[in-house]
Amino acid sequence: MSNLANLGGPSSVLVQADIGQPGVRGNIIHLAEGNPEVSGNLSADPIQYDLAVNIDTTDPGYLFLYYYDNVVNNLEWTPKFRLIPNSLSVNSNVTFVNGQATATVTASVPPNVAIDPTAPEDSIDLQYNIVNRIDLTTTVQNPISSFFFINSLSLNNGVATIEFVFNAIEFNSGSWVPVQGEKTMHLVITVV
Repeated sequence: MSNLANLGGPSSVLVQADIGQPGVRGNIIHLAEGNPEVSGNLSADPIQYDLAVNIDTTDPGYLFLYYYDNVVNNLEWTPKFRLIPNSLSVNSNVTFVNGQATATVTASVPPNVAIDPTAPEDSIDLQYNIVNRIDLTTTVQNPISSFFFINSLSLNNGVATIEFVFNAIEFNSGSWVPVQGEKTMHLVITVV
């Protein structure tokens, strides 16, 4: 093969986009130094359908995504959701007595979230794990079965204090017995 042909597109393309009237800019995402409703927290004037993310770490609405839209014939910023869920990870040492232990945890409550103290399970999600060490003499880890309930919840200045009660049994020597003694628990609490 002594003849090779190089095939390709043109070396340049001219695009003319100046036909017609200029339109309104598309929506943009603003970085707000706090609540975007507060004057001075945005670096540019918003238009309808813009978004804003609150990046002020000291503001209760930190990392909330806001949407600028018509609310009752008025353009307003509306908080939609938090970009990173309001989760708290805690390792808690608890002592089980006859299969029952209590852990008390405090967690921040996002703005515009109402927690009903009479039904806190509607707003609080808990994922947990009871650490069960392996017996070095037998290299066996006893399986644990457990459940929990929220015993009490109090709200004070955007902070929830939650008391969880855990009930657990473990399979030991051929039968299920209540868990006894100190255990470490991994708790992941999310306020939704």
